[in-house]
Parts: sequence; structure tokens; C-alpha cells
Amino acid sequence: SAAFDPQTSAILLFGGRLASGDAANDTWAWNGATWRKLATGSGGPPPGEGSAMAWDDAMKEMVLVTAASEGGAGNWIWRGTRWVNQMSSYFPNAAFVSGMAFDPVTRSLLAIGCCQSPSSGTVDTTWRLDKGTWRQMVLAPNPPAVGSSLTLDPALGRLVLCSCDGVFTSEPKMWMWTGVAWASLDVPPSPVTPAIEVADIDRHQLLVVGSLTQGASPIHIWALTGSTWRRLDSVT
Repeated sequence: SAAFDPQTSAILLFGGRLASGDAANDTWAWNGATWRKLATGSGGPPPGEGSAMAWDDAMKEMVLVTAASEGGAGNWIWRGTRWVNQMSSYFPNAAFVSGMAFDPVTRSLLAIGCCQSPSSGTVDTTWRLDKGTWRQMVLAPNPPAVGSSLTLDPALGRLVLCSCDGVFTSEPKMWMWTGVAWASLDVPPSPVTPAIEVADIDRHQLLVVGSLTQGASPIHIWALTGSTWRRLDSVT
């Protein structure tokens, strides 16, 4: 997982899996030119994949949520040189967090927990960080299908969820968080799958990155302007 730290103007990177297949739990910083190792992982979060990281603008701190499938769900705060475990906060009903971002409407972190399988099919659960504790939001009438990415749309000023997993959803769809519920966004489906969303703050637009077909390469970059998708990388 990775997220931008506005206090240091660097991107923090945690965990993942090495080319050898070994799980990692070290922490690095990218300043735009070089990588710098910040923590070896000793005494920190469990190694592996499935974690999520986001900057909490209300608390002015970086939050890391680790996956239950990788040694236990947990909530961690970055203290400059190490991760500090916040044991009061975890996701008891979710295998892993598929997306986490700061919600400008409620001024709190919002997270998407995947996956639960009620009679209606596989769906996400929506959580909000409230005074250090994750609380599940009860949504009606229906939560969105499993999403692959969650980020801020700078043009809308709202969080946007892309149900673009490609495994659980056959037709990609975009959802907007109103502060209390998910609303279907009236835009064409994402042109690439599986899509990763990026908030381009400088250009005031939402980007998606992915391949034109499931499991294919190369990847492409598209920008959402209003209700129109525009491809940014060169067309070959």
C-alpha cells in the first residue's frame, strides 16, 4: 500500500510481496527522485499484501490498515520513524480493505471492506473512522458491488468508488459517496479493467489506470472530464 504524506512531501510505501515470493513489511519513502528506507519492519505491522494506507487530513496523520488474511487486522499510525499499533480499531467482518480515502464531506477516513456474500451477491461493506474506531455504515437500499479502487474526484469534491474488479463485477460502474450513502454516478463505465483510480489534484481531474481487457497489457491512462472519458497515453 502507498499514500502521499503532505507533511514530508513524499509517498510512503509499505509491505507487499517481493519477486522471490516472500512477504515484506518494510516502509519506504519516495521523494520524486529516489527511494529511502524508513523502517525495516521490526516491531511493526505484519508482512504481506492486502493492506491499505491513507492520509487522515482531520487528524494530520498517516493511517495503515492491515488485512486479517495476512496475520491479523490492525490499525496503525505512522510516527515518523515507526508504525504504532492502535488495537482498538479493526475490521471484524471484512477479509481485507479494498480502498481507503479521506472524505471531504464528513472530514473523516472512509474505507471499503471486501468481501461479504449475502443472498444478493458479493458486496462491499463501508466503514468510517470515528474517534479512532472503525464503525460500519448501514446503507440503504443497496450497497455497490465490490470495488477495486476508491479516491477523490477533484472536480466533484467527492469520493468515487470504481466497481471495476473484473472478477466480482461483469460491468464496471462508478459510485459517488454523498456523505451518508453511495449514489450511482451517471458516467460511462470505466474504459479499462481492472482500474486503479488516481486523484490528479494539479489538473483537477480523476484518472483511471488499467488494461483494455481483463489480464491484458499494456496499461492505459484515461481522464474523466464531466461525463466523458479521454485517453491520455499515446494511442498505438
